[in-house]
Amino acid sequence: MLLRVLAYVLPIAAIAGVSAAIVLGSDSGPQPTVAATEVAPAATTVTPTPEATPDGQPAPASTPTLSASRNVGGTTATVSWTRYSGNGFQYYRVIVCSDAQYDGFSCSGTVFRSPAFFDVAATGPVTATGLSAATGYGVILQVWRNGSALKVHATLPAPATPTPTATPTATPTPTATPTPACEHSEGTLSADATVSGAWVTTCQSAELKTTTGGSAMFHTFTLSARRMVTIGLASTAGDPQLVLRKGSGRTGIALEEDDDGGTGNSARIRLPLDAATYTIEAKAKASATGAYTLTIGLVTPPTLTYPTFDTTGNTATAGSYSILTTASSGSGSAASTPRAVTTYEELRTSASTVRLNQSDSPSTPGASSSHSTFYATVEVGDVFEWRKASDCWTRYQVTSATAPSSGATSRDFGVKWMTYAYSGCSGALPGTLAATVSWYPVDITATSLTAPIRHGPWQLVPDSWTGAIEKVVVVPTQHTAETTDTAAVRQHRLWRDPDLPDEGWRLARASAGYEGIDGIVATYLDAEGYIALTLSIHQLSMLGVDWPATTADPQTATVETRIIDGHAAHVEYSPTNDLFQPTLVRIYNASTGVEYIVTGSDPSIKGGNIDAAINIARSLYAEDAQ
Repeated sequence: MLLRVLAYVLPIAAIAGVSAAIVLGSDSGPQPTVAATEVAPAATTVTPTPEATPDGQPAPASTPTLSASRNVGGTTATVSWTRYSGNGFQYYRVIVCSDAQYDGFSCSGTVFRSPAFFDVAATGPVTATGLSAATGYGVILQVWRNGSALKVHATLPAPATPTPTATPTATPTPTATPTPACEHSEGTLSADATVSGAWVTTCQSAELKTTTGGSAMFHTFTLSARRMVTIGLASTAGDPQLVLRKGSGRTGIALEEDDDGGTGNSARIRLPLDAATYTIEAKAKASATGAYTLTIGLVTPPTLTYPTFDTTGNTATAGSYSILTTASSGSGSAASTPRAVTTYEELRTSASTVRLNQSDSPSTPGASSSHSTFYATVEVGDVFEWRKASDCWTRYQVTSATAPSSGATSRDFGVKWMTYAYSGCSGALPGTLAATVSWYPVDITATSLTAPIRHGPWQLVPDSWTGAIEKVVVVPTQHTAETTDTAAVRQHRLWRDPDLPDEGWRLARASAGYEGIDGIVATYLDAEGYIALTLSIHQLSMLGVDWPATTADPQTATVETRIIDGHAAHVEYSPTNDLFQPTLVRIYNASTGVEYIVTGSDPSIKGGNIDAAINIARSLYAEDAQ
């Protein structure tokens, strides 16, 4: 189909594999051994002999070396290594196996296996644990680099009997002036928190896409359950900025950034977060000293029960709700007069307002059912789900949240639809329409679907589905003359320069008007000539195109629906961080009809690094919003 053709993925160079592996260094000669003592364990370093890579290119001038030493007591060992010189994808893993399993090159089982190290600066040390003090071991360093593989190996004999030595008299060390800590732990949060901090010139910001430099402090916190999180940063000592990062520490992928989203020049970030660890980078635009205040607000997402659909739209009774539209009913009513929807189709795609009585129907008799306090926290951009059944529900995004008048029993929220399941309901609404309203629902993993859904311009259809799906709607678009001249392509009205995460990436080729489609395709290579990124921006010509709910390899990759900056989005990635799995991000701007597609092939934006790929896609339409 047309959508699939335009979103083609260029061939990706193989990163590694057994069939392509090579060994640098001799496997038949004597293996290096590691001398170990109880007092000063000696390290053995093994340097492999450079050979040609499988593609015929010479190996780099500097190849990895391995250093391993038995620690005091013999039950652990320390292993470190040097890396290939130059850039490019590198992957390191340490394996330790016993003498009985070790043949000088490999082993049938392992005593210790380290995680894989992808970081460009990772050289260990790794502490191998679980060793027996009386047993010798072999050490293997597995290395992958840009399509080639090698193993560096050494032995660790059982530790020798230590020679007693006299304990030297310690020389007192002068006490140094303490350096201010740049990273702070706020622990596991279950309630709102306020942190008073101060910038110092010795704590600097990590480099960001938007700005670099500046004073910064890093605050790590953990959530034990999903929450709507609002982060604020205010200061009179500098112009505050916020960055929310994944994981612990200052180098995690940025999930969200803000400069002046709060009052005045204060910064503010608001988004739902799953149970995990996150780091807030509280920074100033420039190098600054002085106090700042960091606030973290938490709201638990509620699921509310509304048993009565009010066809009059009044919702004066507890537990009642109504969904309103301004569309003409076809019976002479004015199109601008709000009225209750009368069909499921109107409920899904024509709703303009959801009116909720501030009291739902509690499951516990006599319990308080008022949710006025929660409704007061709802903001534009929040998402909730109206649900009748697993195959009949709609997700809305809030477009307006006007405060109610004094004494009002109901709340009105302006809405637009984002996602819906349609196969279980159609036609006229029944007299009663009991439903639940769930706020801040989790992203939909397509493999969990049992019925098709519509998300933005796409339909996600389970592989096992045999029923009907919605019809595709053709949208008229202008046709563009096909060209592969880069200068001409850059003049296309949809051309955007992406925010690249690596300065070494370069535009390799571009085209416009492929098969007459109004759009552009561009491919970027990394510094060593490997495909890093492919992007496509085009005017969507069909709405409701069905898309598989599973990937080609559902064991390592998944499909999810997202809402990104108020736009429907569809992503594919590997939750297990399988770096053979490219990432795919599709974001649709309903107001312009333009779809932005990013395919990540570089290790920094593939596998599980979906947030890094999303940040590139967001940069494509960022200037359109200015």
